[in-house]
Amino acid sequence: MKGKYLLIMFITNEQYRDLINRMPLTHDAILDERTHIFVILQNGSDEYQMLFHDIVLSPNKEDWKRYNEKHQLPSFISANKTYWVLAPADTPNEHSQIMTEEELINFELKSKKVFTSDPLALSKVYVTYSSRVF
Repeated sequence: MKGKYLLIMFITNEQYRDLINRMPLTHDAILDERTHIFVILQNGSDEYQMLFHDIVLSPNKEDWKRYNEKHQLPSFISANKTYWVLAPADTPNEHSQIMTEEELINFELKSKKVFTSDPLALSKVYVTYSSRVF
């Protein structure tokens, strides 16, 4: 994939607050190449934990080849939908997958429910996005 890179960082509580105060991810989000999506859990008043930090990339030939093999398709590109590759920001060459924009947003928003069965605790999980990390 063009533009993949390794991102390893230590995040301070102040930086976590900056991340959770960015644009919340919604179905109206405008995604583009290198959009970062953050899923952050607030453990306490000043304690945070990054659950997911993903990056949105444009699919290349290799991505489409894997997608077509996985779905047993000879060739598949739709002009009706926007497709992206969703990849972990720290290891973008691993576990990446092609999704439609709608699938990608639904996948990230559902991640909130993965970590809590308590509806009150959902308010302590933030899903935000940005074109930059800091």
